[in-house]
Amino acid sequence: MLPNLTPDTFAALLPSLCKRSTGADPAGWTPQNPLWTHCVVVSMLAQDLFGGTLLRASLVGTPFEAMHSHYWNLLPEGERDFTAAQFLGQRPTNLEARPIDRVYMERHPPTMARYRELRRQFERVIG
Repeated sequence: MLPNLTPDTFAALLPSLCKRSTGADPAGWTPQNPLWTHCVVVSMLAQDLFGGTLLRASLVGTPFEAMHSHYWNLLPEGERDFTAAQFLGQRPTNLEARPIDRVYMERHPPTMARYRELRRQFERVIG
C-alpha cells in the first residue's frame, strides 16, 4: 500500500479514474455516474491496495437485476463498498454478501482487460 493512500483517499480518486471503457456497461456510464458497473474492477484494485476479501451478492430480485451481481470489499477494518454511489442512493439493503475467490473474476478476459486499464489509470494518477 502507498503510505498516504487510505480507503477514503482511494474512494475520492475513483470518480476520476472510472471511465466508460473500464465499466461493464459502457452504454450506461455517464460523467454524472462514473462508478456505474465498476464494482468488480474497483474491488479487485482495492484488494490489491488494502488486502482483505472480495464479497459478492446477487442482484436478482432487485431493481438492478440486469447487473446480475455486485462486488465490494471486506477490508481488515470492515466492509467497504467503494462503488455504492453507482446505485444513486438506492443500493439494495438486503444483499447477502458471500466471499468470492478472485480467480473467479480473473477467468473472464473482458473483466481482466477492464481491470488492467483501471489499474493503469490509477498508477498514472498516483505517479
